Amino acid sequence: MQQRLQRHAASMQHLQNAEEPASWDDLRLFLACADHGSSRKAAEALGLTSTTVMRRIDRLEDQVGFVLFVRHQGGLRISDEGRSLLNDVREMERLSFNVFRRAAHTGPNPVGIVRVAVTEGVGTYWVMPKLIHFQNTYRRLTVELRCAMEMADIARLEADIAILASLSGVGIRTNSSTALFYAVERGAGIGILPTAMIALGAPFVACDVGVKDHYDLYLTYHPDLKRSEKHMLAVDWLKRIFDPSLYPCFRDEFVHPRDLVPMMANTAESMSLRGYAATMPFRRQA
Repeated sequence: MQQRLQRHAASMQHLQNAEEPASWDDLRLFLACADHGSSRKAAEALGLTSTTVMRRIDRLEDQVGFVLFVRHQGGLRISDEGRSLLNDVREMERLSFNVFRRAAHTGPNPVGIVRVAVTEGVGTYWVMPKLIHFQNTYRRLTVELRCAMEMADIARLEADIAILASLSGVGIRTNSSTALFYAVERGAGIGILPTAMIALGAPFVACDVGVKDHYDLYLTYHPDLKRSEKHMLAVDWLKRIFDPSLYPCFRDEFVHPRDLVPMMANTAESMSLRGYAATMPFRRQA
């Protein structure tokens, strides 16, 4: 224990004496590498290249004066010296989150940015058309819509609110429901798509092949944001646009697409895929 404390004190003294102090971005990158055990996975999570990650880890190691990770074929293994810093850096991260959460608790006239992470197909074809109406109501509130298939880490404030839906296909596999939409439209074959696609105007024909699949949607947000009016406005709005009593395509029980068409006529009129989705993006060769 005494040896570990001495190593920790030496590392902190080295940081204080460094000509260029360690940046918070580099320390966050250190946390990502420790959590993922891989420079490649950390790079993917942070939107960087693996080369950039390792270059910045090398720089941080020069600043602290010792090796933070042992590189091996399977990835990264945190060193004893690196582990001695881990708890302090995590505490720095926790305190930084508190600063942003306090700043998020705005007054009665909400203004600012709300970051919503949602899977790409649901975000493109459902949330975005509805978002236009929401923005017209709350002019001073900016919703930053992040459409991606990986789940945002709410605890680390990678997003304020997240909606996740799973996706799979047969024959062609893709993590993009938009890509699957266009593959079916281009004649790739039968695809598993949300039944609402037809109700909203997509040029598809429903096929009864004896298979019905169900995808759950999850909405998550950090509990501290309950005191933020702007975030709660966005949460309530997201709940409304996925309300099965208003939009039958989100009911738990299966509703055939042909039955959804009349049930969602009003919705289809306001947000039809026709004229919204970039159908047939490439001209067929003569």
